[in-house]
Amino acid sequence: MNIAKQDWHWQFNDSVNRLEVCSSESTCYQTNLRKSQLSGDALRKQSLAIDDLAFLHATYESMVEQCGKNDETALLLAISAASARKFFKPALPQSWFFLPSSAVLTISEQMLIELDTPIESGIFLTIETNETTSLLMSINDELALTEHKTLAAGHIIRVMNDRIARYASNSAIESSRKLLTA
Repeated sequence: MNIAKQDWHWQFNDSVNRLEVCSSESTCYQTNLRKSQLSGDALRKQSLAIDDLAFLHATYESMVEQCGKNDETALLLAISAASARKFFKPALPQSWFFLPSSAVLTISEQMLIELDTPIESGIFLTIETNETTSLLMSINDELALTEHKTLAAGHIIRVMNDRIARYASNSAIESSRKLLTA
């Protein structure tokens, strides 16, 4: 991953309605975040801060080492997570898609966790958390939330912590590897 070796910045691209991270060499990666999902700060061009790069790099490593993602997919997921961490507008939880859990877990940033929908289980990365809710990024290529609604890899959702079923164990990640490997 060479993102730390160049001058990178955040910018909003009006023509595609997406936040991007771009290099001084005109390489740009689009995130999934639209204008309506962003805080006001995201609309002005700004350099990636040291903590942005640290979070991005740690997330990239997790996506490669723990989830078996290839370099390009891992980079795109890491950029999506870092952009959500920095710019995602506060949003209400959308917990109704997930089954309640009786698990009592200590949840922290950049933790891989699982949530259960009525149809299947999905693996998520914790972007930020507080006592009651967590901002999560979907890792599965596609997760069925309902019969008619899916959540793609890299999409962001806030849920109540009482929906987090369990930590994503190595065996759960391994058994889901065919879903996780892009």
